[in-house]
Amino acid sequence: MFGPVFRYFDVFETLGDFGVLDALPKVEAWRRALSSRPSMAGSVTPDYPQRLVEFLRARGSHMSRLTRTAA
Repeated sequence: MFGPVFRYFDVFETLGDFGVLDALPKVEAWRRALSSRPSMAGSVTPDYPQRLVEFLRARGSHMSRLTRTAA
């Protein structure tokens, strides 16, 4: 299932404009449709975005640095 992978994009979009799906409007529409499904919303805790950001911050990577500038 692609839903869990797409969930990362919801958080990544808060960190910067990476344009990963800009040239793929059908994939972007599919991603949005999947994220609106109750099964997707209910598959993680409400604090999932914050937990993912905390995980990223702990990694010491480029993405870690982006989480600090977006906060």
